[in-house]
Amino acid sequence: MRKAQSAMEYLMTYGWAILIVIIVAAALYALGVFTPATTTTEARFQTLGASTAHILETGGTFRIKLPNQIGKTVNITSVAVAPTAGGTGCTTNSSGFNIAPGQIVETTVNCTTLGLSSGAPYSLKVTVSYVPTGGYASSDSATVTGTV
Repeated sequence: MRKAQSAMEYLMTYGWAILIVIIVAAALYALGVFTPATTTTEARFQTLGASTAHILETGGTFRIKLPNQIGKTVNITSVAVAPTAGGTGCTTNSSGFNIAPGQIVETTVNCTTLGLSSGAPYSLKVTVSYVPTGGYASSDSATVTGTV
């Protein structure tokens, strides 16, 4: 009889401990601790610097704020957006707008070819072609992720 009581106390102690662990895990899950972030607000271009924001709207309009941390005025000649997993992308051949050193300018690319619906996650490669003042044509790219 004593062995049965001892075994029952052992099981009850561990049962309560396991129940508490399950309750804590469920609470953390409900708070979103285990959900990875799918949206980044920053795009890191190697040469141009860090973009402060980007968004892909439901209609396919992609907006991004392009920085200029080169130290010279740059003329943006085009912005290309393509899925990182492959597929059809889109490019805007702008008439060439300038970004002064330290300035951030928002630009728009119409990307209806991506065909993403509202709430769908995306991972896009953004390639910016530019010409710095007194320099040669260059390009810079960054990967952005988020949800439509």
